[in-house]
Amino acid sequence: MAPWCSALTFLLTATGAFAAGIPRGTVSPAILSPSGLSQWSLGSVQTVRWALDQDLSGINGTVYMGYLPSNNNPFLWKDQPLAENFSLTDGVVNVRCPLNLPTGGRYVIALSIDGDDSDISTQFSVIDQDDPNVATTSSPPATLSTTGNIPSATISRTSVVSVIGSPTSTLATDSSSKASTSTASKTSSATEPGPTGGAGTTNGSSKTIHAGMSVGIAAVLVAFWTA
Repeated sequence: MAPWCSALTFLLTATGAFAAGIPRGTVSPAILSPSGLSQWSLGSVQTVRWALDQDLSGINGTVYMGYLPSNNNPFLWKDQPLAENFSLTDGVVNVRCPLNLPTGGRYVIALSIDGDDSDISTQFSVIDQDDPNVATTSSPPATLSTTGNIPSATISRTSVVSVIGSPTSTLATDSSSKASTSTASKTSSATEPGPTGGAGTTNGSSKTIHAGMSVGIAAVLVAFWTA
């Protein structure tokens, strides 16, 4: 083998090994929402958003609820993800704020990719909708409590068609309506009143009676003049 072939083979092998060794966690989309101004009401459905300025195709993510204690080292409820196995290319996912969190402003969420907590949001607040200005001082629970279904943050073409209706069925309905209208119009024309105020058939009979009366009167006049 020529020396240049050996060098090329070595270069390709090294490049492939380097590429294969790139960790998946290097993809780190920035979390856009929640932000520092966000307020999540206990039990409410909230939308988590992240930037789509990286190639996220084929990658799924997980969202965890988190809390910042006094040492600022985020504590995450890793055994209770708020959402998981969603496509990062969506850019959004809906979650439900747990019901049993102490209210306050030291909460975060983590966007995890393949088990790597690649991004942590800025701090945001959790409030009680019935008393939003009060912050509790109790410690965060060991287990989160949530209830209720979570609507999807994305809309598929299938769900839109099922709500609006199939174009084929709409066209069939329109055609049926037009046919019914045409039949009704023809029926109405057949029974349309004539000049004398009766129906079309009665008008024809009246003309025949008038003609017979005219012939009879003419015969009487002829007999009178020839008498």
